[in-house]
Amino acid sequence: MKTEKIQIKVRSKFGVEKEIVRNYSFPETLKEGIELDGDDSVFAVYSVKRKSNFMDDERRKELVKIEKPLTEALNDPEKAAKIRAILGI
Repeated sequence: MKTEKIQIKVRSKFGVEKEIVRNYSFPETLKEGIELDGDDSVFAVYSVKRKSNFMDDERRKELVKIEKPLTEALNDPEKAAKIRAILGI
């Protein structure tokens, strides 16, 4: 097991903020993780992480589709003027 100190920031809905430091222990290898948490638990974490990575990749692809034409339009003075007129800027 490996241990490191981590800072945790806490903010209540009333605006009270607090920072705490705790020791966090985690396995150094996959084998150690499986021994500690079991196959099912390790696979569940892997599945969630894999899904999260897929969703992040898809978000990036969609952002490029949105941002690229918008950037090109804003760099074109005529198109930029039309956009400003539509937005009332």
